[in-house]
Amino acid sequence: MADQGTIDRQSGIQDHFAGLWATTANVFRPVGRMMGHAVKAMQYSRMVAVLMDRSDAQLAAIGITREDIPRHAAFLVDYEYDGL
Repeated sequence: MADQGTIDRQSGIQDHFAGLWATTANVFRPVGRMMGHAVKAMQYSRMVAVLMDRSDAQLAAIGITREDIPRHAAFLVDYEYDGL
């Protein structure tokens, strides 16, 4: 059985790593958000480019006009499918 000194050292190490993990998470959380925004911006830009390449007849077939492309692209990028 471990003596009290060993238990105290283990608890101290766990506390140290818990604090280190919290600090690391606080540092990288904003970086993750910025990367998420960058990915959304790239997806939006690509969606606009793809839709702009379509003919007016193709756009009409999906129910949008050329003027609707920015709004529709934003909708498609932000849409979260919740399954069936």
